[in-house]
Amino acid sequence: MVALDALMLAAHANAYLAGNRFGLADNYWYPTVATLQARLGLSIVANEPIVWFQNLGERGYLRAGIFVSDGIRARDIRLVGIAGFQYWGIETASSESSTLWFHSSIGSRRDEANPPKVYLAGYPRPPDWPGLGENAEDAERDLRAILLRMSDFDRNKGRGWFHPLAEHALRELDGHRPFDPVIEGLFPDGVYPESSYRLATAVWHVFTGEGFGSWWDQGYKDPETNREFREMSGSYNLAMHAAICAACNVDLLCKGP
Repeated sequence: MVALDALMLAAHANAYLAGNRFGLADNYWYPTVATLQARLGLSIVANEPIVWFQNLGERGYLRAGIFVSDGIRARDIRLVGIAGFQYWGIETASSESSTLWFHSSIGSRRDEANPPKVYLAGYPRPPDWPGLGENAEDAERDLRAILLRMSDFDRNKGRGWFHPLAEHALRELDGHRPFDPVIEGLFPDGVYPESSYRLATAVWHVFTGEGFGSWWDQGYKDPETNREFREMSGSYNLAMHAAICAACNVDLLCKGP
C-alpha cells in the first residue's frame, strides 16, 4: 500500500521539522523502507530518508503532510509513472511556498533481503492547490459514520463478511483494541497523538481485511440496492483517504530538543 510509505516518510519528516530528532544516529524507524531517492527537477537531493529530512530543514520547510490527489490534477504536474496508482504524495510547506513530492515505490515489504525502493519527485505547488488539511475529529466522525452504514448494509443486504471488519475498526476508533505493530512503526515514538494511531489502525484493519474478498468486487441485481452500494463505496473511499491524511497532518505540539 503506497499510502503507508508516504505516511511513514511524512510523519518522520514532520517530526524532524518540528524539532524531534527521534534517534537519527540509530536509524531505528520502520526498517522495511531503507532506500529513498528524492529529486527536485533533475537534481538528486537525497539518497536516504535521513538526508532528505535534513535537506528539508536546510531549505526552510516547517511541516510535512500527505495528500491523495485526483488523477486529472496529478497528471497535469507529474512525470509519467511517478505518482503511483492512487496518486499519494507528500507536501512540504514553508512560510512562503510548498513543494509537492509525488511518490512511488518498487519492491515488497515481505522481501527482507531487498526492501522496497522509494522514489520522490518534487514540484512547486500550483496556485490552486488546496494545501494540507483534514481535521482529525471530522475524519474520525466521517469514518465512523460510513463504517456503521456499511456494517448495517452488509448485515441486511450484503454477503455478511464485511461487518466484522467494520466492528473491529470501530472498536479501534473507541480505543478498545491495542494498536497494530505495523501502524506503531509508521510514527516516531512519543510525537504523534493517540488519535493518529487510532485512525491509521482502523483504516489498516479494514483495508487489509478486504484481501479475503474485496468490497468493491460486489454487485447487486436490484438497481436501488446497487445504487446504494456504489454510493457507500465512494463515501468509504473518501473517508478512508481523509482518515489517513488526518492521522499524519496534525500540528505537532510535542517539540524535541
